[in-house]
Amino acid sequence: ELLPRFGVSGNDAAETKAYIDANLSSVNGTAKYITINLGANDVEGTLPTEVAFKANLTSIIDSVRAKWPACLVYVANFWKRSE
Repeated sequence: ELLPRFGVSGNDAAETKAYIDANLSSVNGTAKYITINLGANDVEGTLPTEVAFKANLTSIIDSVRAKWPACLVYVANFWKRSE
């Protein structure tokens, strides 16, 4: 069973956190692993503070670990496409 993807193209960490907070409880099934790849959209436009970004990322990790305590959580390195 495939679980939904919570990533939305163009969303930053705060928007992704809000989306996960609103939708995670409706997801059924068991996750074996979660891949989190955030950060690229956080360097565009108005920059969030490092503290705010880390708080959003930590909240996302805490939320998925609360739902699936045995899953592995992989966090990708932050990157930005070169111009």
